[in-house]
Amino acid sequence: MKRMFSILLLTLGAIACAEETPAPDPSPATGSLHFHRALEAGGILPRDVLVWTPAGYESDTGRRYPVVYMHDAQMLFDASTTWNGQEWAVDESVDRLVREGTIDPVIIVGLANTATRTEDYSPTPRGEAYMKFLVESVKPMVDESYRTKPGRAHTLTGGSSMGGLISCMLGWRYPEVFGAVMCFSPAFRVEDNPDWSLFFTESGGPKRDTFFWVYNGGIELEEKLQPGIDHMLAWWESQGYVPGQDFVFVQDRKAGHNEEAWAKRFPEALNRSLEEAARR
Repeated sequence: MKRMFSILLLTLGAIACAEETPAPDPSPATGSLHFHRALEAGGILPRDVLVWTPAGYESDTGRRYPVVYMHDAQMLFDASTTWNGQEWAVDESVDRLVREGTIDPVIIVGLANTATRTEDYSPTPRGEAYMKFLVESVKPMVDESYRTKPGRAHTLTGGSSMGGLISCMLGWRYPEVFGAVMCFSPAFRVEDNPDWSLFFTESGGPKRDTFFWVYNGGIELEEKLQPGIDHMLAWWESQGYVPGQDFVFVQDRKAGHNEEAWAKRFPEALNRSLEEAARR
């Protein structure tokens, strides 16, 4: 049991370990990437914030855009700079969905992780500081510097594993900011670790009007995360949250815990979440 737990935490924190050796700057396949270096805030380590603007942003100067705030920025745009040779391919996915007419163009904001990734993305003092940093520092900077639609109907957050957990935490703590949340393989409960689902179940307060899109695979670490996800889905339903309306759960039982699996589901998650945020 102890060895399995160590392997689980090692994988959940693998991106943070790889960050100790800086990778070259990512280069998106489409659109433009803007770097905001080593932004600082109390209680967390400095980190880069990457802002991706879609094709046409520079020429269509009268247009404003929804914004998606994502975590683990190092893994979003360019597989050649990632620790495992995989990426979310968010730029290619957004570009394709726009060309197909499925969604309107969006801005993607990626917050880089650090060596304290697990603490940053969980119910700890660092996690609280990270959420405050995103909402009170990064979002105002983005809204001031870029042509955004700043309201909750056009503001999303998303991430995977520990990043999926902090995404759900952000939507839960700041429902006035985020209209929808994409939680890929969220680590609500981990063997022998604190029960991070208590952040939600013991928080109290009125029902949140944020939409939660939740995904998990079925093999490798995904199988170990499923009991915590099942617990949260059942708890939401017991609190009056309606499946298919307030949250959805999507599962691919053949998928593992990796960026390729999350990239495959990202277009579906983004499309549904944009729709749900806009109608709330």
